[in-house]
Amino acid sequence: MAEVSTPFVCLGKVLIQYRQQHTLLHKLNGIMMLATFFICRILLFPYMYWVYGRELGIPLYRVPLELPPHYNLAAFLLLAPQLYWFSLICRGAWRLFTRHRLPPKGQIQPQPQHLNGFLTPSPSPSPPATPPSSPSVKEPNQDDQLKPQ
Repeated sequence: MAEVSTPFVCLGKVLIQYRQQHTLLHKLNGIMMLATFFICRILLFPYMYWVYGRELGIPLYRVPLELPPHYNLAAFLLLAPQLYWFSLICRGAWRLFTRHRLPPKGQIQPQPQHLNGFLTPSPSPSPPATPPSSPSVKEPNQDDQLKPQ
């Protein structure tokens, strides 16, 4: 059940690689990833404790006291990374939904460049390329086109 969120995580990475991080699909995927991760990886632990307490007929707050200490330690060690990853997902969602504000008048904000899901430095603007002029190439004119050959 904990892997229900994995397809949404993978789709998000694929959309970033194809530079589709500003699309509606990416936003909807982010919402689904946030919801499934929270339900299937965070709420899973309180739910397991609740089911165990219900089977024994004890309230939820007493379940950790009834379990052997190493069970609680294992649950904590499994839950800790989930909480960390969820905080990163929430931070990314916050940035996704708040970064599309308009800049102050007259100020242009450069868009970040994404490569393989990572931000890369913006390329410095280069001067426009001018075509080389060669004196050996003659441009045809109308008079040359009208002459019979």
